[in-house]
Amino acid sequence: MDDAERAFRDALHRVDSVKIPVPALEPADVRRTPGLGIMLGRWLAAAAALAMVAGLAVWALAGRGQSVVAVPAAPSATPSAAASVPGWLLGTTWMAVQLGGKPTQAAPDKVPFLEFRADGTFYGGDPCNNVVGTYQVADGHLQLFPGAMSEIGCNTGQQQEFRTVLDGTRRVSIDDRGFLELFDQSGDLLGIFQNSGAYATPGPSPTPAIGPAPVIRIRIRNASSVDFTDVYAVFPTGTKVHYGPIPAGGTSKYESVLEAYSYTSLTVKAGGRTYRYQPVDYVGESLLPNGQYSYALNLAGSRIDLTLEHD
Repeated sequence: MDDAERAFRDALHRVDSVKIPVPALEPADVRRTPGLGIMLGRWLAAAAALAMVAGLAVWALAGRGQSVVAVPAAPSATPSAAASVPGWLLGTTWMAVQLGGKPTQAAPDKVPFLEFRADGTFYGGDPCNNVVGTYQVADGHLQLFPGAMSEIGCNTGQQQEFRTVLDGTRRVSIDDRGFLELFDQSGDLLGIFQNSGAYATPGPSPTPAIGPAPVIRIRIRNASSVDFTDVYAVFPTGTKVHYGPIPAGGTSKYESVLEAYSYTSLTVKAGGRTYRYQPVDYVGESLLPNGQYSYALNLAGSRIDLTLEHD
């Protein structure tokens, strides 16, 4: 027993002779609650006495210069949803610019979109069908809980990709140019959205000129010291090419694409991790001429370094 405990014990001994007045029960009170009223009245009186004795003991203990342990206050109420939602997520309509690795198309006059509200609900559409639901976001993790949607078809492939985003999103980030990126549990990119204030609705695709198709062949070279367990690339036309596993120092087979630049969107899985190389656009870049090329990939920390090689 330390000094503080002994002081508290002595304080209780000093106050045990204090006479605590116990209020007498009025007959009227007894008549209102026969039996129970007497018991309850005595219980309340005893509780009051105990509280007073405890208070006197603490007073006596404090009087001897001993510290009294504070009782923590009850926890505050759960903060509102707005307190945990990052500000950059709110106050705008997020327009999809890429879903499933493909650029979006207006269908019929609008692309899929999402709006997040501070109360933990969201609103969106594909856009022929609207959807409302709730969401949870914290520390880069985001999960959507959409309600039921109608099934009006206008661009069914794009609509399905949007539903994949709604069901599969588990992570969220915003890049330095303000593009919202949504990822699944494995870290694979599901969609890219742009703030409506900077968004322009895509127009109709131009009719391609008649002529021979370009002959561009691209392969992946693993320039790192670790094996790639899976690699896929998404080219500017929306073509997704699965290159599969590539061992350290090895190369994949060539794949033909219609258009390519000196870099493209890439996802690499290695050592149980997922790495992404994600350009948002190709402004100022020139298309590669016909020929064979290699994208040499090297892992540098948590990023991919890409070098174009003309084979």
